[in-house]
Amino acid sequence: MTSRRLTACLTAVIVAAGCAACQPAHAPSAPHPAATAARPAPSPDTAALLPVSLPSLAAAARTAARFAAAYTTWNRRQAPAAWAARLRPLATPQLARQLTQAAGTATRSGQSSTGTVTSEQARMLAPGMIIITVQVRQVTTSPAGTTQAVTSLAITLIPEGGRGWAVYDAEPASDGDAGGVPGAAP
Repeated sequence: MTSRRLTACLTAVIVAAGCAACQPAHAPSAPHPAATAARPAPSPDTAALLPVSLPSLAAAARTAARFAAAYTTWNRRQAPAAWAARLRPLATPQLARQLTQAAGTATRSGQSSTGTVTSEQARMLAPGMIIITVQVRQVTTSPAGTTQAVTSLAITLIPEGGRGWAVYDAEPASDGDAGGVPGAAP
């Protein structure tokens, strides 16, 4: 999903939520004389309620998508360090170290894999953290043949200095990563 489409979708959701918040839950039984002259309720700027700006959210979604595609793509003929090197610029230093240690497991399986992002969805927005669920179509080739699977990853991102968003964690979306402040006690 392009950042322009993501921004447009999020804007539409925010506007719809803002409009829904201004509507009564049920129709009034009869208008009161004073109600006919009442001023309309102010329309809140719903985007201002978000802990991050829409452009920042779109940037986080792009980073999550790039990471998910690189994370689910490897070639059995490449050194494990090549897989980790593609992920390193998108990850926090702590996660980059963990990925470097795990690289041999992912790339030495005798398989090659190509991951293609098919969708992104904001799962959680909090000050200093965003979780984006990314759906990936993964095509895996091995000596036994080729298989296709759809994988959903919950990608946790945090602001990283002046470079924008960095991936702090990646888990299967079904594991229920509901967030949490990185570095805080559970």
